[in-house]
Amino acid sequence: MRINADHTYLGEELSLPIAEEVTGQLDFIDGSIVTLSADRAVFEEHSDLVNFSGNVVLNSTEGITLESDQLTTNIVALTAYSDVPVRASSALGELRSGNMRITTIHNSGHLKMFFGNGVKLTYVP
Repeated sequence: MRINADHTYLGEELSLPIAEEVTGQLDFIDGSIVTLSADRAVFEEHSDLVNFSGNVVLNSTEGITLESDQLTTNIVALTAYSDVPVRASSALGELRSGNMRITTIHNSGHLKMFFGNGVKLTYVP
């Protein structure tokens, strides 16, 4: 995983690294790619978490786009969650939900997405 930022600095009491205007890319063994952009990221080194906030967008080479105001990722376990509303879109339609979880299927490197808290799916045939 690569993460780039226009600006970086240390947060309060010089404790947490903070990045602004963030972009990133995650390359999978099967050749698929997920790109990420967000207004801000806070790195919690002791827990391997990165908290992205503000206009968070994920795009996959499979044609799926996810949008949220917040996303927390574990960069070691390759998991993520958002406890705020999420919008997902693809060639099949649009999905809206109150939250989302992404987990990695062990030994395959594939991702599994779970949506909850009021899911609305609009299918476009």
